[in-house]
Amino acid sequence: RIALSRAQHNYLSDFSQIEIPSFSPDHKAANMAHIYQRGEYDEGMNTFSSPVRLEKNLSLGVDHLSAKVIVLYNMGQLHLRLNEDNSAAEFFYEALPLAQMSPNNSRGSSSLIAILHNLGHIQYRIGNHNEAMSTYASALTFARHSFGECHLDVASTLNCIGVLYFHMPRAE
Repeated sequence: RIALSRAQHNYLSDFSQIEIPSFSPDHKAANMAHIYQRGEYDEGMNTFSSPVRLEKNLSLGVDHLSAKVIVLYNMGQLHLRLNEDNSAAEFFYEALPLAQMSPNNSRGSSSLIAILHNLGHIQYRIGNHNEAMSTYASALTFARHSFGECHLDVASTLNCIGVLYFHMPRAE
């Protein structure tokens, strides 16, 4: 199970705040995200079996950038739920630099932390404990810098680090 705060998941799964016009090339991607949110993975994979084009032009507005981060995050979540860790990681790694470009506000910060949590979880699942620890440490540093010590994102990240320590092989 992915360790995300309720606020992180709600933010990253919510397209109601972002309007993507129907003539936009991202309209198909937005519809795919809505199908993901309903949990209808087979329908989503059948309906959207052709590639979704995400523009590489990063000079677009903040709302468009946020939409791309959300679409990539949701695609990563879809692949995680299908136990396709490598594919999921590709989407999270693609979303990471876009999330880092987002304004330093609670919405942008939460998306970056959620992406780092998912990458850390994937790294943990494939046995890269040191890499996972580094990823969680980055999330913790960013959460503390963005929100201070008394915030759910800080607590959630500390929990992930604690779980990782608990499951790491002990040195003899």
